[in-house]
Amino acid sequence: MNRLSLTSINSKAPLEVTFTTSGTFAFGTENAKYIVGFVEDQTILDSGVYQFFIENANGLKNTLSTKVYQTIVVIIEEFFKENASAMLYICDTSDGKQSARDRLFSMWFNSYEGHFNYTLSRVSIQIDGIDYYASLLISNSNPSYAEVLSAFKDFTNGLSEKIG
Repeated sequence: MNRLSLTSINSKAPLEVTFTTSGTFAFGTENAKYIVGFVEDQTILDSGVYQFFIENANGLKNTLSTKVYQTIVVIIEEFFKENASAMLYICDTSDGKQSARDRLFSMWFNSYEGHFNYTLSRVSIQIDGIDYYASLLISNSNPSYAEVLSAFKDFTNGLSEKIG
């Protein structure tokens, strides 16, 4: 993955973003501190897909503000500006709020003014009574667009068939 420009991110983000020693990005509000990052994922293809994560670093409850949303959008925009990759977002299931996370991510995407430049493919699968939510976000101009989207659909369909 090509390195993202912290200067570019901070020139557009409403909250100050720092680069951590572990290769992630950190920012915060008065109450909550967030860590976001990208990890190479080979679940659906051998390369070209990165899993995106958002972590509440201090565990303090915070109402997600517009500034948090806008900061995350700027980081994702920088990711796509620097990388001809796809982004996989899998909702955390540890607290049972994965459905809310899925709805929030989808709402953020649909309210993003540049959403028409991207395709968001969402899936939910129930395994052993737990609902899992995953989304694939890919630029419509990605040279591997059809291959990546097809691989995501094949993978999720394969999971559904195995548990169905």
